[in-house]
Amino acid sequence: NSAESGAQTIQSVTPPVASHADRLVIKGAGFGDQQGNSRVLIGGLEAVVTRWEDSAIRVHLPPGLQVGPSCIAKGRTR
Repeated sequence: NSAESGAQTIQSVTPPVASHADRLVIKGAGFGDQQGNSRVLIGGLEAVVTRWEDSAIRVHLPPGLQVGPSCIAKGRTR
């Protein structure tokens, strides 16, 4: 998994504005070839990952989403 050997970089998130259950594409580098234990959190809620590649992650926004920051967590989280 290349995400474990280097830093993750987000280059773009599309669409820039989305609402509940919309599909979001996160493009960048270093995400790893497989999702493994990694997950995508948006506004503190876990998004449903539909595709995971080293250079792009596709997710559906979670229900109950409020405006907030997003992050990609790799490996195990508490």
